[in-house]
Amino acid sequence: PGRAYAAPDIHGFPNPVVIQDRVIFVTFPSARVYSVDKATGEIHWTCELTGYGSPPRVFGNRIIVSTSKTLFAVDLSTGKIIWRFTPHTEAGEWFYSAPVKVKDSIFISDRKGFCYLLKISSGKLIWKTKVTKGSDVNAAALVAGDRIITTTNEATAVALKCTTGRLLWKSNIPSNATS
Repeated sequence: PGRAYAAPDIHGFPNPVVIQDRVIFVTFPSARVYSVDKATGEIHWTCELTGYGSPPRVFGNRIIVSTSKTLFAVDLSTGKIIWRFTPHTEAGEWFYSAPVKVKDSIFISDRKGFCYLLKISSGKLIWKTKVTKGSDVNAAALVAGDRIITTTNEATAVALKCTTGRLLWKSNIPSNATS
């Protein structure tokens, strides 16, 4: 790879994250993850994804990025895909929510109403829980102690137990609520 003193001509929206001496970003239209030297702009590696990528999340030596169909773990040093998780094979876009770290795992939800917890190291599915009748779970989740809390497009908020995925509570959120 040659030296690049500016971001590659990507015609898109990079989402940079600085990790030590590197800048990691995902390009939207070209569906690539880039690792660029922070001081020189030299490209260390690129990794092609299948579909548009979300902003990168870096956990240890793993870059976690999702496309509309697949969650990927990419090796920070080499740019090689370590694992991928695609819960649905039929046509459509499934992931709009951002992946969230829960201890040594990653939580993500989908547009069919499922929530998933996977090991960061291996991509192994720890649990899967259905929280809606089929409506989207697009919101970013919040980890609060032993709970993962998120909202759904069915106008509900839900809390799941981190370790098991058990639904702890589900609360209706009136769309016409006033204070």
